[in-house]
Amino acid sequence: HLTFTISMGIFIFGIYFITLKTSKSGKKNLTKILLVVGYSAAVCQNFAELFLSSLHPYFIVIISITCSLVPFIFEKLKSSIIFSIGILLISCMCFIILDDVLFNKYLFIIIMVLTVSLSIFTTYLRHDSISKLLFISGVINKGDVLKIAINGADQITYVSENISKFIPTTHDELINQYITILTRFLPKENEEGTNYIVDFEDGKKYLIPMISSSGEMIWIEWSCKVFSKDVKVILGQDITQKMELETTFELLVQNAEDFIYQCDAKGNFVFLNDQALTRTGYTMKELIGKKSTSIVSLKFRDEVDLFYHTHFNERNESTYHEFPIITKSGENIWLGQHVTTLYEVGNKKRIKGFLALARDITETRRQQKIIEDQQRDITSSIHYAKRIQLNLLPNLDRFNEFFDDSFVIFKPKDIVSGDFYWMEHINNMTVFALADCTGHGVPGSFMTLLGINLLNSIVLEGQVYSPASILDKLDKKLVHVLPRGIGENKVNDGMEITVCVFDHESNELTYACAGSRFLIHKNQTFEILKGDTKHIGDYRETNFSGYTEEKITLEPTDLIYLFTDGFQDQFGGDKNKKFNFKRLLTILEANFERPLSEQKLTLESEFIAWIGNYEQTDDVSLIALRGLSDLKNKA
Repeated sequence: HLTFTISMGIFIFGIYFITLKTSKSGKKNLTKILLVVGYSAAVCQNFAELFLSSLHPYFIVIISITCSLVPFIFEKLKSSIIFSIGILLISCMCFIILDDVLFNKYLFIIIMVLTVSLSIFTTYLRHDSISKLLFISGVINKGDVLKIAINGADQITYVSENISKFIPTTHDELINQYITILTRFLPKENEEGTNYIVDFEDGKKYLIPMISSSGEMIWIEWSCKVFSKDVKVILGQDITQKMELETTFELLVQNAEDFIYQCDAKGNFVFLNDQALTRTGYTMKELIGKKSTSIVSLKFRDEVDLFYHTHFNERNESTYHEFPIITKSGENIWLGQHVTTLYEVGNKKRIKGFLALARDITETRRQQKIIEDQQRDITSSIHYAKRIQLNLLPNLDRFNEFFDDSFVIFKPKDIVSGDFYWMEHINNMTVFALADCTGHGVPGSFMTLLGINLLNSIVLEGQVYSPASILDKLDKKLVHVLPRGIGENKVNDGMEITVCVFDHESNELTYACAGSRFLIHKNQTFEILKGDTKHIGDYRETNFSGYTEEKITLEPTDLIYLFTDGFQDQFGGDKNKKFNFKRLLTILEANFERPLSEQKLTLESEFIAWIGNYEQTDDVSLIALRGLSDLKNKA
């Protein structure tokens, strides 16, 4: 008997020990271990008595009753299942070993299976209920919401344990106290006139200031739910931070220098800040619920309506538009308005209205109008200057008087150009020049006017026909007119220029270059002709004695190409690189036999294709001439 009891005890304790090892924590306190050991010993004792008594019904009942305590002895469902399986195994051993028994063995096994199953099921229900209870308790007692229950006598029957997070008191101090005890936690200036019992009504919310555990004032929003005459529950939430943010936002909106207003989905005013009301002269009552476009200038109302419809139909997040509104006094104010779409909370498909941030741009528009008028006047003046500049340049008919064939490509970067060409016919000689002045646009155009006037003075008045002498005098006159000074009035402008004199009797071309070059096609080949590198207006080196000139005899079919650097320096193409001189020369070599009018079209189309969507880099000028051998009659 003793041996069986000890064996069963060791067996069951071993099962429980395995359970401890397989549990998550693996640690139990001593009291729990002793309870399990004692309980296991009792079960073993009863099984021993059952075995020795050959399944006496008394011990079967005792064992069944003892097994009903399994859910309360073991903390975890897993431990209960392992222990119950051990009992079932011992029962099976008794069933197998014993032959002559007092109670039906099969009925015994059925009873033990039912007992073990009931123990496991009860354990499951108990632990599931405890888990739910612990979860609910944690939510109630450790959350950020304060819960208080009140009975019909206005006494506090329940307070969540997190009460100390809100006000300087505890759960135990408030239980069974009257609800009016909460008035002790009100700020002194708010103690009078606040009645917790009367104010708390079913379904309503109340905002009440209270003194927190740290001694600061906090705002608690209370809501009430009445379940019966004897059960009223109030929930409190600290919204101090939310109120501070709302207050800060309200101050920013109200004190903003911009117009801030909100409209519903139909375009009716819902809110306007102080700046919007002050500037327009209307009151809040006069505008709330009124169509926002009702204060828009009648002339622009359809345009603004279309803007809003487009904004909403395309579901734009933010758009900008400028339009005038009419104040209460009848003044027109121009607004630059940013509109942001507002959606229903949690629903990005449902639009509830829009928020507008607008700025008074009346003065900006006035200044912009002045600038536009001034710009229009300046542009008009520059266009007139262009007409003057073009009239100072020789036209194509003038070239055709003295040359067999010719073309002129003249493309200013801006309205007026820093390039110019010049030509005069004197004593059976044609003097012509092409120059590229420093800069472009208006500054460059002033230099062209000066260059044309100086050439007229040198050639027409001074009767100078030598290209080198023309350049020398042009250089000296330019420096005289525009001294190379210092300080803010310092001028370093000059020009690159090619001057040619063609004698129609001898077919000789005399030329001189100041920082420029040009092309001649002669004997089926192109030749690049250059002169001095010093530009007109540049500082004269001590070893510079003057410009030099060269002579060349031309045949009637020979071609002369004068050009500035604008064509070859133009950026464009697929890689935004310069056109370069080599590409220009290749085009000329491929087309020199064609009439000059056709060559011009080819060059212009190549230039347009090359520039593409890029801006023109510089002024572009290119002149082509084919000489005549006899001009005596014309002279």
